[in-house]
Amino acid sequence: MLLYGGRFYCAGSLLNDQFLLTASHCVYGFRKERISVRLLEHDRKMSHLQKIDRKVAEVITHPKYNARNYDNDIAIIKLDEPVEFNELLHPVCMPTPGRSFKGEIGIVTGWGALKVGGPTSDTLQEVQVPILAQDECRKSRYGNKITDNMLCGGYDDGGKDSCQGDSGGPLHIVPNGTREYQIAGVVSWGEGCAKAGYPGVYARVNRYGTWIKNLTKQACLCHAETKKIKFSCRVLLAWLLAASGKDAPIQLPIASWPEKFVTEMRYICLLSLLGLTLATPSLRSASEPAKILESLSNLRQNSFLDWIVSIIGPEYAATSVPAKRECPACACGNINTRHRIVGGQETEVHEYPWMAMLMWFGSFYCGASLVNDQYAVTAAHCVNGFYHRLITVRLLEHNRQDSNVKIVDRRVARVLVHPSYSIQNFDSDIALVRFNEPVRLGIDMHPVCLPTPTETFAGQTAVVTGWGALSEGGPISDTLQEVEVPILSQQECRDTNYGTAKITDNMICAGYVEQGGKDSCQGDSGGPMHVIGARQTYQLAGIVSWGEGCAKPRSPGVYTRVSNFNEWIEANTRDSCACSQAEEAATPEAVNSTTQQPEMATAETSQGPEVPEADVLA
Repeated sequence: MLLYGGRFYCAGSLLNDQFLLTASHCVYGFRKERISVRLLEHDRKMSHLQKIDRKVAEVITHPKYNARNYDNDIAIIKLDEPVEFNELLHPVCMPTPGRSFKGEIGIVTGWGALKVGGPTSDTLQEVQVPILAQDECRKSRYGNKITDNMLCGGYDDGGKDSCQGDSGGPLHIVPNGTREYQIAGVVSWGEGCAKAGYPGVYARVNRYGTWIKNLTKQACLCHAETKKIKFSCRVLLAWLLAASGKDAPIQLPIASWPEKFVTEMRYICLLSLLGLTLATPSLRSASEPAKILESLSNLRQNSFLDWIVSIIGPEYAATSVPAKRECPACACGNINTRHRIVGGQETEVHEYPWMAMLMWFGSFYCGASLVNDQYAVTAAHCVNGFYHRLITVRLLEHNRQDSNVKIVDRRVARVLVHPSYSIQNFDSDIALVRFNEPVRLGIDMHPVCLPTPTETFAGQTAVVTGWGALSEGGPISDTLQEVEVPILSQQECRDTNYGTAKITDNMICAGYVEQGGKDSCQGDSGGPMHVIGARQTYQLAGIVSWGEGCAKPRSPGVYTRVSNFNEWIEANTRDSCACSQAEEAATPEAVNSTTQQPEMATAETSQGPEVPEADVLA
């Protein structure tokens, strides 16, 4: 964020260790000695958190910036001293040259106003908007005001946009098949906020690649490349060692995802700073790693390499195919009902041993379900666009206010959003979260079973669990709640207020159509909807996805139909220990049908994470 006289007023994006990108109108005519840059900020009211402040050494506005029509509304800020990159602080990637971004989904972030004329936000917000083609933007009410140096993002009917205070901040895109964020645009101007017919207008960054590169030569500028090399940190080290003549074949794991991938371009920058030249080794796609990397000699090295070897020793240079994991026998889907609270809203402690919560910066925001010892399944809208290293998965939680009980936390090593996920209609709203290390399965913690592939579940009674709000607009629950709801057929769901168009074959509905009263609610997103299978074990029939309000008549809860994704889940979790459905399992006690459910509601826009996420972003 940019501060003027110590007060927030605009945003920017870190390009490298010493330069920021922002809008010209944020710095044009301002005294640079009064501008400062703050990094690692999230909540402007939290003064005890780690932050990095830098003074401004130089401000460079584009020479063709036009203050009347905001053409070329882009500027570069040089920090008075470089910053050090780490897991929490690193630059955004430059965009692919020549890419139009038409039809792609952009993610805008900032601390701007949440509505026209409103105050700026205390916490960093995000919103997703579709990027328009140039002719589509010019067909809006802006007409010929849109130059070739601008791009537009927003919906025809408004509702989501950047707003006052977001100026200078980034519009990101994530190219298909990658996990790297490119800065497609810089928040520039617009008519009001989120008005129909007036999309947000952004400076088109890939028009300025050469200008940016020429002005930041003394820094290490990281580019997004069309073909990105992915390899484990240990393999990188092996490459470095091989450069000194210690050449040997390296075995790469086939059936497991390496613990750490060197994917960020800052590591390529590191190589250049060490005086190392990276040639083009013969690596295949990261999704199908080669068994043997035959040649490791395509590197030039300097004396720095000997220093690395002297400290860590050559024995850490190679990586081998890991031995096949020994998976103990276990069963999925068995609930624990030792002292069940009959007729109550609250579940028993560890009654649903697969129940997980997702936390962002340490705060609960979504639910999830353990499907094996290393993966949880959740809703795509809970993780799409989130930086996975800031997400934590918590297991064995029951009462969020009780700090005296044993819990299990895992950092997130990888997030896999379903490739067909649509943020417009929440189709294929499913994602996998891989832990940084497996969990130990037992009575109190074991996975839910995947559903029978051909089962429709129509007419069956389901149990939904979560820590979401107990009423629409209310606070989230401290304790894990449960509710019983009947599952509808596809036709019954399409006969509700949603109609045929909104309910796809990848969705399943549950609730009391005519009277409402029981439902999932805000904060339950990503959590499970279970049914009892033929073997008296709980199967994951659905994932809390979206809905209109909470427990409203003729607006049932909508869930992701998990049975449509069994093969996708199994194909992407082969490096884990899965549990089978037990031949015999104890019959769980019936849930009282009059249980007053935690109205875990879902909104028409997705009840999304509790993380601040505005429909109107500014």
